[in-house]
Amino acid sequence: MAKASPAPYVRVFSEMHPDAAAFEAAVEEVRVVAQVFASDARLKAFLLAPDIPRQRREQALRAALKKAGASELVGRFLAIMARKNQQHLFAAFAVALREAADRRLGVLRGIAESAVEVEPALRRRLEQVLAARTGQRIVLAYRTHGELLGGLRVRIGMRVLDGSLARKVQEVRFHLLAKQVS
Repeated sequence: MAKASPAPYVRVFSEMHPDAAAFEAAVEEVRVVAQVFASDARLKAFLLAPDIPRQRREQALRAALKKAGASELVGRFLAIMARKNQQHLFAAFAVALREAADRRLGVLRGIAESAVEVEPALRRRLEQVLAARTGQRIVLAYRTHGELLGGLRVRIGMRVLDGSLARKVQEVRFHLLAKQVS
């Protein structure tokens, strides 16, 4: 049996939103709805329970969508997924939709790690420099990791730009060890 994929739903949902701004807003709305479902284990279990009548599950879904502030279009789309017993794909659908939106809008997402909190002005500058280098808009999530000692490590996709002090110390140590061996 083939594993279910959110790809067909992503394709249809994307085609329903030809305007980039409307698509971005709808993707954010789906993210919020998926977050509501993920954070409520009882709701998730209820929606996935095959022994509960479809009408009751649909009623619970409508209430959850209303609570999440879903638009009528997003609500109907997710209800169709649920009617096809694909509600287990909601989280994967939200992730795949975000990725499709990023590709469509020319956005690269990544993570910037530093030993201390990065000031907002430096964040903006870092994203501008990376955007100039890549030719795409950059959106970074920022995290602090004390073991970096100083500097920054940026991961975008498979690329890692490591300007951390920890990396420099590691390079010096490797260089000194190499000298001892030779």
